[in-house]
This record gives sequence, C-alpha cells and structure tokens, in this order.
Amino acid sequence: SKSKGNVLDPNEFVEKYGADSLRMYLMFMGPYEDGGPWDPQRLEGMHRFVNKVYDLVTQEYQSKQIDTILEAELEAR
Repeated sequence: SKSKGNVLDPNEFVEKYGADSLRMYLMFMGPYEDGGPWDPQRLEGMHRFVNKVYDLVTQEYQSKQIDTILEAELEAR
C-alpha cells in the first residue's frame, strides 16, 4: 500500500520482462479484486513462457512462405 511505502513501480517490470509478461502474470494470479502474493520468480516464469510461445510462432511462420500461410488460412474458412 502507499501508506506503508511498499508500492512497486510497474515500469521497472515492463522494462525488464515486457508488458505482455506482466499482464499475463497479473491475469493468472487470481481474481484481480482479491490481489495476490507478488512473486518476481513467477513473473520471470511467465516471461519465459511468453518467449517460448513467441519463438514457436515465429519459427513456424519463418519456415513457411507467406503465400502458403495465406492459402491455408483461406481454405480453413
């Protein structure tokens, strides 16, 4: 709380881990209204997860040509 002086600046975490990692960590902590335990190690784990998903998606799209991807998307619809 502000009165106890234990407020953390989210900008520091955004710079270190990225906004997506921080958002996902906050979403999966539990009900937002209830708050939850702040654990930087869990934020680091979420950051690793986001990076793995990003790497997986970019590798998949780098290995295919754009035309092939677009054709597959159109056929799926």
